[in-house]
Amino acid sequence: MSEDLISVVSDKMGTSSSTSIYDVLYPTGFFNVDYLNGYKINGYHKDGTKFSYDAFGIVDGSFNLVVGRTGSGKTTAAIQWGANIIRRFENARMFIASIEGGITINRLEALTGWFGDDLFKRVSIRNSGLNVESIYKEILSIYDAKMANKDEYLYDTGHVDSRGLPIIKMVPTVYVIDSVANMVPERVANRGEMGGQMDATAIAKANTQFIKLTMQLLKTANIIVLAINHINKRVETGFMPTKNDIPYLKQDETLPGGKAINYDANNIFKLDDKKIKEESFGFNGKEIVVQMIKSRTNKANMTTPLLLNFDIGFDPYFSLLLLLKDTGRVKAKGAYMQLDEHADMKFTNKKFTEILFDNKDFQKVFFEAAKEECRKLLTPTKTLTESVDNTLSNDVMALFRAMDQVEE
Repeated sequence: MSEDLISVVSDKMGTSSSTSIYDVLYPTGFFNVDYLNGYKINGYHKDGTKFSYDAFGIVDGSFNLVVGRTGSGKTTAAIQWGANIIRRFENARMFIASIEGGITINRLEALTGWFGDDLFKRVSIRNSGLNVESIYKEILSIYDAKMANKDEYLYDTGHVDSRGLPIIKMVPTVYVIDSVANMVPERVANRGEMGGQMDATAIAKANTQFIKLTMQLLKTANIIVLAINHINKRVETGFMPTKNDIPYLKQDETLPGGKAINYDANNIFKLDDKKIKEESFGFNGKEIVVQMIKSRTNKANMTTPLLLNFDIGFDPYFSLLLLLKDTGRVKAKGAYMQLDEHADMKFTNKKFTEILFDNKDFQKVFFEAAKEECRKLLTPTKTLTESVDNTLSNDVMALFRAMDQVEE
């Protein structure tokens, strides 16, 4: 018998379905955001037994946009998410192209938890000489280095595909671009003067070429791009409002940088902010609503809250507390709050982290409740034990024949 065609081609191309087809998701450390972009995996082990598990986080080798207005925490989110993605891998790194130059080392240390030499072993940051070409060259250099040293970077993810086979990936590399709104080609950046429509067209073309050249590099070498983009306000001059190119953005909201970057992004996270009462929480910050404008792994237009502490960045514990408040699991009981029916575990915002870390019973019920609510963000999928006896839907020709019989 001749060899299987798929196996022959895979061998010649040096590809494997378990590495090139199946995705692995990397948690950002903010589990309600991770589940917002997650999905359920069903499959079979080699012995024929069924399995099911939650995949949550950001997909390997993906291009992600983090968008919002000024002050919504876009850069803070990207840095914290990126640091948490690489944290558990000794040889994983994060690169930051700080085009706007607003990321200080002190802020970087506070957000990542790495200081001095430890920071620079894990993070590379540039804030000068940045343009479309130089950013592409750096991503290409990361790709070349990882491909030339596969043995150093390939690892067993611990996940299996739907056939029960291990999924092998390269350790993740995170690349933060702050921001694509200011990412311009070298000839425009070096001219040092204001441009017009021709420059805008040149920027859009350069960004289109950039995204098309990098997409395959990202997936192959597991480079996760977190690109920050601003939301601009459209000024309508005509009688009829212009239809928005990006679903779930407001009618007057637009994203700069050219259509290709916005269309080809795997995910678009939109951050909206609202103030909180400082005296209620004991620190100055904002509540941020994260909306999935676009997702390749879950349904779009879902939202979840995060809490931004201006001193330390986004707080994962208070963010889960906000989620439980929004879902009705935490309710006000006079001057205190209560989780579900646990009347013996009342607390206030200011005392929340104290009871969470000191009271193991509260910790258990809190995280169990948070996990339950996070899992509700996953798109429902049929399990392998569910079957549908629908012969016609599985045979298009039979369906047409049945329709013909009805007409007769």
